[in-house]
Amino acid sequence: MPREQNCHASSGWVPQIDIPSGARVLSNGQTSAEEQIAALHREFYCMTMRMNIDCSGCYQKIRRALLEMHDIESHLIERKQQKVSVSGAFVPQDVAIKLRRRTNRRVEILELKEVDAAPSGP
Repeated sequence: MPREQNCHASSGWVPQIDIPSGARVLSNGQTSAEEQIAALHREFYCMTMRMNIDCSGCYQKIRRALLEMHDIESHLIERKQQKVSVSGAFVPQDVAIKLRRRTNRRVEILELKEVDAAPSGP
């Protein structure tokens, strides 16, 4: 019995993607222009979340996930209060979703403060 072959592999067909001229495609599929626009819309936030931190393994998993997020400038994990605080220029919902996916733990946003990034001077 003959095996079915992938029709795309045998015909040499390659999907066409419309990319604006001068844009560079990154490994995640976004163009550099899109990435720059997304970076402009990020504000500086301080966010506090509630997460179950039952053991040192859970603590390490949360810590590792936070360290992999490049938008987060600082973080604080409070084991006894079961709270995680982060600050940086990020989209709050995206951080909570990434933490949920990477740690497989429920994430509840308790507090969200937008902080002015401009220095106050005399």
